Amino acid sequence: MNPALVASILALAITGTAAVTDYKTGLIPNWLTLPPLALAPIAWAFVIWPSGILYSLFGAFCCGLPLYILFRIDPDGCGGGDVKLFGAVGAMLLFEAGLESLFFSLCATAVWALAKLAWQGKIWRTLKNSGLLFLNMFLPKSRKHEIKPGEKTTIRLGGFAFFGTLIAVVLRQPQLMVWI
Repeated sequence: MNPALVASILALAITGTAAVTDYKTGLIPNWLTLPPLALAPIAWAFVIWPSGILYSLFGAFCCGLPLYILFRIDPDGCGGGDVKLFGAVGAMLLFEAGLESLFFSLCATAVWALAKLAWQGKIWRTLKNSGLLFLNMFLPKSRKHEIKPGEKTTIRLGGFAFFGTLIAVVLRQPQLMVWI
């Protein structure tokens, strides 16, 4: 069987499970993200020696880094489970397909967020808060701006991770359309 196809099916299973747990609990558990994050580079090393392990680790790094930066800027804005989930997706799908998954996921999240904020009438306040959070990176701790909890809008990323991974996988593995 095609190793990329197996990795794609596993990535869909993991992001699908993450979508359900994120929806129900607001968390993406470590038991779901850490095993593929650790085992995918080893598995790819057996498939493509020696570059498989490097491609997998690079995929984990490239897919996890943008969310890690968001997590460091505002831990309430992006959770550690999201960072590990996309790191695992990048490790399983390798960096190209992993970045496609991340891209489609974030695009879908952005469209949903804009629609939700427009519906709630919060777009301008959210843009102001986003600018303040960005400025916080450059300010000393004593001058950082605090965003009030009631002014934050939450969007869970788990479902969008599944959606983006599904699009990326179907574009790369069209034979999966038979199963869908």
